[in-house]
Amino acid sequence: MSLKLTEIEHLAKLARLELSQTEQEKFPQEISGILDYVSRLQEVKGYELDKGLKTPRSLLRVDEAATWSTIESQDLINQAPETENGLIKTKPVFER
Repeated sequence: MSLKLTEIEHLAKLARLELSQTEQEKFPQEISGILDYVSRLQEVKGYELDKGLKTPRSLLRVDEAATWSTIESQDLINQAPETENGLIKTKPVFER
């Protein structure tokens, strides 16, 4: 796919970029190369999707909760630098 100079100028205007004369001369070839590569990627066959799923079945797994014994949990909490009511105390994520 070959882009014209007017198309490059239009893209630069949309992106609010000021292009030098040198950039205006080299960008059509570079961007065309990128677009050609993307079109080649679209031809690659991917995983076959199951009906109704948006991800390949081979990537799905059962979501299982990890279980810890009370002793393991308490050992972990005891290693924390600061605790409160049997929980690990951390700095707030959002401060007011």
